[in-house]
Amino acid sequence: MERIEVALRAKLTNIYSLRYGFYWYNDQALFSDNAVFISVNADINDKFREEKEHFVKAFKINHPGESRLPSPMALEVLSLGKLARLYKALATTDEKKQVSKEFGLIITLFESWMIWLANVRNICAHHSRLWNKVMTPDRPFFSRKKEYRFNETLTEENNMTTYGAIVLINRILLSFNPDNSFTSKVEALIDEYHINARQMSFPSNWKTTAAWHHERK
Repeated sequence: MERIEVALRAKLTNIYSLRYGFYWYNDQALFSDNAVFISVNADINDKFREEKEHFVKAFKINHPGESRLPSPMALEVLSLGKLARLYKALATTDEKKQVSKEFGLIITLFESWMIWLANVRNICAHHSRLWNKVMTPDRPFFSRKKEYRFNETLTEENNMTTYGAIVLINRILLSFNPDNSFTSKVEALIDEYHINARQMSFPSNWKTTAAWHHERK
């Protein structure tokens, strides 16, 4: 999730800044959800005033005339959850489509997946139990379209379990890091600690039938 978070920040900044400038996040016309627009900008402005981050303090010293952070710094101070909701709140434009396309997805899928995965990430960040947890808030959906569906059929429960999270994380990672070893490491951990993968909603014979074994790199 750390790599996905960094990639999302970079793609949002690169794509939107080229079209609308470094302060695009402060342009209300680019958002379809005004509440999120206000919340995001309030967070960024608070971090600008607090100066808890060294790069914020250095920016204010080097650019005393600036009253806001440029996009690379502004998105850096947002949590993954707020970043995911920022993306969802953006009005549908060619730039928003391009961001999701960079991850090999369409807007609706990418929005759905990122918000749910941000919840999964928060469970990990707070050192809570994850492996067999049922995660019902903001459940993502899977597309039946050929270009976005998974080669192996996913059950209804997979959009609220660790197996589903692994499947979605792997699909997103493959879009910008096709040689990653994420699923290999997951499998190694399951073997090392003798985890009952079925309690994470893994399919039978998952070592050959798990969705990631059928993904194209």
